[in-house]
Amino acid sequence: MWWALCVIATVAGVAALPTENVTSRNVYVTIKNILAEGYRAEAHDVITEDEYILEVHRIPYRKNEDSGDANRPIVLFMHGLLGASNSFTIYGSEYSMGYHLADAGYDVWLGNARGTKNSRRHLKLDADDNTEKLQFFDFTFEDIGRYDVAAIVNYILNHTKQDALHFIGHSQGATNFLVLASMRPEFNRKFISAHLLGPVGYQSHFPNQQLLKFSRLTDMIYSVGVSLGYVELYPPNSTVALDINTTSICLNYLHSQNLCESLSDKIELTTSEVDVDLIGGGSIKQFAHYGQNIRDRAFRRWNYGIARNLQIYGWERPPPYDLKKITTKVTLHYTLNDKLVDTRDIFAMAHDLRHADIRKVPRDSFLHEEFVTAKDAKELVTVYIIDAIAKDHQNKMEDNSYEVSNEDDEDYEEESPSSSHSVESKWIKLIITFSLVVFCNI
Repeated sequence: MWWALCVIATVAGVAALPTENVTSRNVYVTIKNILAEGYRAEAHDVITEDEYILEVHRIPYRKNEDSGDANRPIVLFMHGLLGASNSFTIYGSEYSMGYHLADAGYDVWLGNARGTKNSRRHLKLDADDNTEKLQFFDFTFEDIGRYDVAAIVNYILNHTKQDALHFIGHSQGATNFLVLASMRPEFNRKFISAHLLGPVGYQSHFPNQQLLKFSRLTDMIYSVGVSLGYVELYPPNSTVALDINTTSICLNYLHSQNLCESLSDKIELTTSEVDVDLIGGGSIKQFAHYGQNIRDRAFRRWNYGIARNLQIYGWERPPPYDLKKITTKVTLHYTLNDKLVDTRDIFAMAHDLRHADIRKVPRDSFLHEEFVTAKDAKELVTVYIIDAIAKDHQNKMEDNSYEVSNEDDEDYEEESPSSSHSVESKWIKLIITFSLVVFCNI
């Protein structure tokens, strides 16, 4: 029971932190930071099927450039849990992956999931209303993948007049891709490649024993939090000072450093001070969904309980996400020192994915968070991704050219008088088809 009280106190404390009566510092900070680095920046509003309004950021060109090839490859980034688009820009053009991809000539788009400070809007619901926020924040990582990423992809392709893009997702961002591509497999044709960094999916061998203990209390903690109205984590304008490795949060709200060491080891920061701008916010239900999967050692949909599961899914247990439906070429980037993803689960996911590559980060001490925070992430991760995307994009262009060429050849053969063999074959096929139709109707 002590564990439960500690976690509930944390949820209540973080959700009810004092706020300033000012406009959020976070809403436009990403755009301002991109401009300050010498890049052009854009903000786009994307509306999802369930009427959330998402702010998506774009770095369309290289540094100090205002134009580029209209058909340059597109890369969409999706952030991790409690992160936001600035996860890929906050450390500046020297270290942040978003800038590196832009400088490599890619059209960079940075997603913001529902519930983050840049995406706390809805066509009908008010995220700040004490009643409506219960419905606004009633979402998990599945909704972000199934609806948010889907809407963002469709918007980008429509806006750029292209038919497919490349995807990079960190942590929950990787989860979002796995959900979308498995639940809505028609979206696979809209992805040329996907690079999943520290992908959180299968949980059969969850490596963190402290969080594994917490996960047993997931449903109770979630129920208590919702009953008290604490459905949002880290709302805008929080005045709490955050340390990126979460130690200060743990000491202030849980009074137990050991309990929170599991959340994140020390990270090699690229700035001397990191404040609340790094925390994008989110829903308590996002954490609860991960908690259920950790507890159940599974990767499956939200567990409502037996009665509602039968009503919604037709089964007592929620169905798993079927990775065999994913046809996109996927690269799983993993590290041996990841406290949230076990190597065995990485290999299990690769086995079930139809076109998967596995890549170990060549530094054994590399942490889960360091995909977006490490000084050496560029040389260890980003350079590989840039080269891989270039090759995959070139292969797609060549495949498209081959298909167009074949179509032209087929048209020529049909119209050419010298193609007697082709014409004869078609007549034979027609006669056989006609005979079968007659025979089957006797």
